[in-house]
Amino acid sequence: MLILVPMAGFGDRYKRAGYTEPKPLIPVDGVPMIERVLEAFQPRQPGDRYVFVVNRTHAEETDLVAVTKRLVPDAEIVVCEPHKDGPMQTLLAAKDHIRPDEDVLLNYCDFGVDWSYPKFRAWLAKHAWDGAMSAYRGFHPHSLGPTLYAYMRVADDQETVLEIREKHHFTPDKFSEYASSGLYYFRRGDMLLDIAKEMLASGERVQGEYYVSMAIQRVVARGLKVGVFPLKHFYQWGTPDDLRDWEGWSRALRGMPVFLARVAETTIAAHTVVPMAGLGQRFRDRGYTEPKPFVPVAGRPMVDEVLRMLPRSPTTTLVALEEHANDPRLRAIAEARSARVLAIPSLTNGQATTALRGLEGIPDDAPILFAPCDTGSVFDVDALLAAERDKDADLVVFTAKGHLPALWRPQMYGWVRVEGGRATGVAVKKQIEGLDPREQEVVLGTFWFASKALFVREYEAMVAAGDTVKNEYYIDTIARRMVERGAKVRALTVDKYIPWGTPEELDTFHYWNDVHRGGAPL
Repeated sequence: MLILVPMAGFGDRYKRAGYTEPKPLIPVDGVPMIERVLEAFQPRQPGDRYVFVVNRTHAEETDLVAVTKRLVPDAEIVVCEPHKDGPMQTLLAAKDHIRPDEDVLLNYCDFGVDWSYPKFRAWLAKHAWDGAMSAYRGFHPHSLGPTLYAYMRVADDQETVLEIREKHHFTPDKFSEYASSGLYYFRRGDMLLDIAKEMLASGERVQGEYYVSMAIQRVVARGLKVGVFPLKHFYQWGTPDDLRDWEGWSRALRGMPVFLARVAETTIAAHTVVPMAGLGQRFRDRGYTEPKPFVPVAGRPMVDEVLRMLPRSPTTTLVALEEHANDPRLRAIAEARSARVLAIPSLTNGQATTALRGLEGIPDDAPILFAPCDTGSVFDVDALLAAERDKDADLVVFTAKGHLPALWRPQMYGWVRVEGGRATGVAVKKQIEGLDPREQEVVLGTFWFASKALFVREYEAMVAAGDTVKNEYYIDTIARRMVERGAKVRALTVDKYIPWGTPEELDTFHYWNDVHRGGAPL
């Protein structure tokens, strides 16, 4: 089996983001990306050989060739002239290294997979496919974004590929279709080279490039057998945003035991209030039957996980609808966390109003920490303690930088301009104008106020001004107003924002928790 890895691209998106190495050398959790890619082909099988294609600029000006030879000492390295015509053009630079009767696996250089290479090889042998792909369908976090991949139609056996199209899905529900991961198999090298020459002669491109999926479609068009090998998990590192998202989840979830131990031993001065009096309509619409605070997060009720990710407080108040307040599950959670449950009869006119209800019985001069019932975060506990100790802030807004879903759907979030730890601008349900979205930070919904009296005063001023967003009062709006009037508002940028507020966010968490922690409870 020839494993051919085209990596002659320039990685323009990484260059624009300030990276100086070629994409295959960019670290993924401290390991060069190409090394992560090659982990998929372990253990090495008898007869495997490797060919890598790099562009001349990278070969002459970087360590790409040396690193590749270190990883695969017997690999053949082909140097091609720089181009932007895509992987099939790169493939032809290696034509003299492809044997006519040899099986070829062509694998992109910027993704990882959760699979068994020996099982894949056995599957190829069992079915005698002429062409094949590894692919995924169902929920995968990166599929929530706007980027389109190569999608396929399959036969009733769910294994035979009938058609594949690059950057195009066949139905309104792309999650129901297999999407190619970027690994392609061809039974014979001469067939692959013949198809590659056909493609380039025809000028058949998609978005200016010759993609390997288009070669597989030509295998299908010849009436040959093409199969799809399903993947459980797929790791996308193709863009800087993809990589930051991967590494953020990896660090946070692998380091979760240390973080939870730290918050468990910490007591803050602030009284904690958790508003949880919404309907959770998006979960209802998805078919969930329990109220959102009780939806399982890695096996525990959501609100229980929220409390486990917060330091201890003098008091903790859970503000719930009456129909939920008497639920034995909530009572048990409250008792275990030394919290009180405050029942309200009906929906309020916004999160800020619900939060206000939870202040009953708390001294006016006591600091307050408001935390949503559907959000966790990994953050610097010492930074919060320092804010309380130094008394240099009226308000601390918990924020996150580079939260990938927020870049896709900015209208669903509050946004903050942060300069030297200070919040200097806030926008609710829209991004701040004139500032690169990747330089803005997202509001988590967790807020520390220097005193109860301060929050009440700011809330009353907001209501008097009728300052609503979609007819609701938000603490985000209070933060905006405080910044605008020059109050001391600080941002605490968390290490990882872990939202569970929508079914998609919960699915995303469970996906990455399965990848990095085997699905274990937090």
